[in-house]
Amino acid sequence: MRIVSFNNLPPLFELVSRWAADCGHELALVVTSPGPKTRRSEGYKQIAAAAGEKNIEVLVTTRMKSVATPVLAALKPDLIVSATFPWLLPPGLLATARIGAVNLHPALLPAYRGPNVFRAVYDGAPMIGSTLHWTANEFDTGNILSQRSVPLPKPCTPENVLAVWAPTFGQVLYEGAVKAIAGDPGTPQDNTRASYAGPWSEADYWVDLAQPAEVVQRKVTALNIMGGAQARVRIDGQAWQLERVELTDESDAITQPGATVRLLEDGALVRVSDGVLKLK
Repeated sequence: MRIVSFNNLPPLFELVSRWAADCGHELALVVTSPGPKTRRSEGYKQIAAAAGEKNIEVLVTTRMKSVATPVLAALKPDLIVSATFPWLLPPGLLATARIGAVNLHPALLPAYRGPNVFRAVYDGAPMIGSTLHWTANEFDTGNILSQRSVPLPKPCTPENVLAVWAPTFGQVLYEGAVKAIAGDPGTPQDNTRASYAGPWSEADYWVDLAQPAEVVQRKVTALNIMGGAQARVRIDGQAWQLERVELTDESDAITQPGATVRLLEDGALVRVSDGVLKLK
């Protein structure tokens, strides 16, 4: 099979290239992009470098109709595989693939359609996971080929979340791609259960320390899981940016939520509604 991959996150490009190699397919091209002006990403640079090391051709573009579509029409792929790509693939581009196009979405569709799958963690969804589905004319709406789910872990640290979530990416790709190649039409999504995972708002970045410890931790994890300290809190009335949150066994019945219990060399112990957290 001749495969074209559309990716913006390097780990997902690595997954697709490994799957292609394992299954004996030719990954003829990877298409990547800096993304829309409102959601620029540097991942395309790493993808281009990694593809070069593997002797895989690379197309970097923001123009799906005028640039990507003619290239794929000349290439005549058997299957298009997209995973973490910020642009909707137009019908003309999809029509260039003999079998069609599938998309790997790291959420349990039809819930959390859209660009910010980390909202499932932020919201405290009991289950997280991934879906491989046929690509349709709207984001994340095509028939489902494969889906795997796992419980949201506790404690909800970035390491624990990725340890259980990341394996589902490969599971749905390996299982669902076999079905796609065999012509399986997949299972239609139940639109009555659909929800949208939009980008973070300014309000989302501010985590309220009057909430329970587990809630504070999962929100900070969701905001920071892709790297960087995006989460913000107010401690003793002062704004802090957080790298991570750790649960503790300490208790404090005197201070109010959002107040410092004790300063540490690498952060602070801070009171929340039901206990004390270590904030870094």
